[in-house]
Amino acid sequence: MKKLFCIIGRSASGKSSLTKTVAKDFGLKVVKSYTTRPMREGETEQNSDHYFISDDEVNFYKNQMIAYTEINGYKYFTTTDVLKQSDIYVIDPEGYQFLSKNIEKYHLNIKLIPIYIKVSKDELCERAKKRGDNIQSYLKRYNSENLQFENFEKSLSRSGVEVIHNFDYERSIYRFKNIILHNLPIVRKIKCKINNLKKKGSR
Repeated sequence: MKKLFCIIGRSASGKSSLTKTVAKDFGLKVVKSYTTRPMREGETEQNSDHYFISDDEVNFYKNQMIAYTEINGYKYFTTTDVLKQSDIYVIDPEGYQFLSKNIEKYHLNIKLIPIYIKVSKDELCERAKKRGDNIQSYLKRYNSENLQFENFEKSLSRSGVEVIHNFDYERSIYRFKNIILHNLPIVRKIKCKINNLKKKGSR
């Protein structure tokens, strides 16, 4: 059975940075989802986690959607084909629930491994400032996401979700890698370890 690691966390929690590092070190592929949001400053389709499309283009993918969510009026989704070719998916709680239901509905041979990146509100605001976000816009997004994240956090104790408290980057990377290795079959585990050694040797 294919395993897909679903990385869940609020904006500015560091989920994308952690995911990119671990995926690169282990040679894993990250889901590149579709979105209707505009590019951020310095963002391109080459360095982003997303393909940028217009609202008019969304209907073209409607029959292929396997995960879908909306944030601040912008649509985010991915397709079954993209999912089958990927190992890690950065996703929000609503998208994760949508994905879980569809995997069951369509009897896909995929097991989801959710990993929650948790950071305090004060630290999130500081990180948002450092990356150049307008703090008022950030807080607006934080509040708009609050209900889904609060409900998700309430379910953590009974849902088997792995939690990473991301207060120290290196420790978080270490824990992230251990979670992945623990859940992979032996052959893939060995490949990840070999790839990781190669990356360390080239630094």
